[in-house]
Amino acid sequence: MHSVIRIYLSFIILVLLGFNTFCQNFTENELSGKWKVVNVITARIPKGKESEIEKQKGAFLKSMFRFDPDKNFVFSIENESDDPELEKMEIYGAHWKLEPSSGIVIIEEWKEKDSDKFDLMEIKIKREGDKILFFISDTYFKLEVQKL
Repeated sequence: MHSVIRIYLSFIILVLLGFNTFCQNFTENELSGKWKVVNVITARIPKGKESEIEKQKGAFLKSMFRFDPDKNFVFSIENESDDPELEKMEIYGAHWKLEPSSGIVIIEEWKEKDSDKFDLMEIKIKREGDKILFFISDTYFKLEVQKL
């Protein structure tokens, strides 16, 4: 009986260790650099918001996230039409902070860098197989990204 319990406990420990390795969070070194959006997945879109969400989806497909090692953050969009609405989405010269245990990146003004609140953007980073996903808080978007 003891050997069955020992085998069962060993199995559970191996599963938990494997799960922990699979779900490992990003480090600042892994996050640092430029990330291009390659796919945009949208959640259920409320009626009447379809055209606005489609426009934002197109903007995300032309966007780039830049996490500099010095904690400077840039979110830019290729905006060939000089659309002022797209320009409002862009973020330049902000500060980024990674919470390694949760995989959440807080984007804030530099003057707010010592706080735990986000005032510009919050991104939850997740690995799904060989894909890296950015979940943008308070939006309908899940972004598949690739590091450049």
